[in-house]
Amino acid sequence: MVGGSGHLIFPKINWFHHLVIEQNFRSHQQITHNIGVVAQLCNRIAVMYAGNVVESGLTQDVLRSPKHPYTQGLLQAIPDETIARGELVGAAGSVPSLITPPPGCRFAPRCAHATEKCTLRFPPAISVAPNHEVSCVLYE
Repeated sequence: MVGGSGHLIFPKINWFHHLVIEQNFRSHQQITHNIGVVAQLCNRIAVMYAGNVVESGLTQDVLRSPKHPYTQGLLQAIPDETIARGELVGAAGSVPSLITPPPGCRFAPRCAHATEKCTLRFPPAISVAPNHEVSCVLYE
């Protein structure tokens, strides 16, 4: 596996395997930016942006069919062998201040799909499939 801390990934997965198989460990919470680790270790995922959960559900469902524009962007930013070095595209703009966050959806200033409605309030979680929720006005 690759990434800024790629050399730590396999030992972490082996440690987790030890807890589950040998120690009868049943639950954990993984906070990471590494989607590969989440895909291998977690049954459920909650994608957060600037302190708010924007999408959650069964890991396979969210990763196979992401609904929130931020989740979609995260997955599109994972490099693979078909993308040349320097060709990854990130979200426009900057992460908002968490001290004085913008009203509404905190991703709205960076979202290509944002409308005025996005700036009025943070949208409630909407069920888009069994065990899969998204907080985005696109699904209201």
